[in-house]
Amino acid sequence: MKNHARDITFKNDSANALFEITGPAVKFTIKKSGLTGFDIVRKKVSGRGENEYNYTLIADSAVLKTDVYVIQKTNLFGYVKSFLVDDKYKGTPVNDLKAYMEDPQLYYGYKIAEHVAREKTLIIKRTTVLKNMVCKNNQAFLTSLYSIALKNKLAVTDAMHLQYISSVGDSVTVMMGLPVNRKVSIKGDAENMGMPGSKELVGYFKGKYNDRKKLYRAMQLYIADHLIHTQTLPLEKFEHNKLPDNDDAIVDMQVVIPHL
Repeated sequence: MKNHARDITFKNDSANALFEITGPAVKFTIKKSGLTGFDIVRKKVSGRGENEYNYTLIADSAVLKTDVYVIQKTNLFGYVKSFLVDDKYKGTPVNDLKAYMEDPQLYYGYKIAEHVAREKTLIIKRTTVLKNMVCKNNQAFLTSLYSIALKNKLAVTDAMHLQYISSVGDSVTVMMGLPVNRKVSIKGDAENMGMPGSKELVGYFKGKYNDRKKLYRAMQLYIADHLIHTQTLPLEKFEHNKLPDNDDAIVDMQVVIPHL
């Protein structure tokens, strides 16, 4: 149904704790039944076919896990078949629901994964600039950091890290770091910074740079749902360190959030 979002209609009957979702080929009627139960009827819009289920949700003793108990209306053939098939709910809304809830890309709308990052050494720069000058400043920062690495014969070990530290009025404070293989003595407005190894939540995004805010919101929801405690502000990393020229530029990037 998500693949046909433009063709979906939604009808809410809150007085009867009921709502209906109608798509091009199927219609769902969902009615609340008790405190954590739901009666669901799935009907094909054209042709024959109907399924009736009752879902009861019960919190499991394990954190972030819920047990779903299903009562399915069936006929004698379906009842007998259920004893012969290993996965009796394969191809049904029960399995569809499980797959949807357990796949971050389906549920949150973006690919979100958890990784473990090793310890890093970075050369960094930070400054406060006008918001309309951020992209130009970022390009200059990256060029400068590469120059420092080249001058000191440093090997770049990972993609550049971009972090927006704070925003006040029409200004924003920006920090950029370039991971390198060792510390060096640096003069001027750049400095060394060590980043300890940690767990990371990584979200993947392709599209207009300004639309990355949707990924930020999805990741904050993921963090709340999974009881994650963050360590620092989010970092942005770009494929081949290709920074956007403006907010409408198309980017291939990651948002990285270190956490405990």
